Amino acid sequence: MLSLPEDENRVADANGWYPIDTAPKDGSWVWVTEDSGTWMDMVRWRNGHWSNFQMSVFHDASHWRPLPQPPITESRENARELFSGRR
Repeated sequence: MLSLPEDENRVADANGWYPIDTAPKDGSWVWVTEDSGTWMDMVRWRNGHWSNFQMSVFHDASHWRPLPQPPITESRENARELFSGRR
């Protein structure tokens, strides 16, 4: 999950959305939406614009939020143990 550095200009609204101008532009995947909230997509900053997996460009994104952590499942825990050498 994306960890947010402290930034006095990065203030989320009540639902956890941040203004798009505070979004990371380091290639991290984030959720974006526009003012009316009629669409959302997972995108990253690439080649000077926000784009998704299909390389669609989003010029009207107004807000963003970090992706959540994946669910904790038994198979995920088993993989963590396997790769950490605890098995």
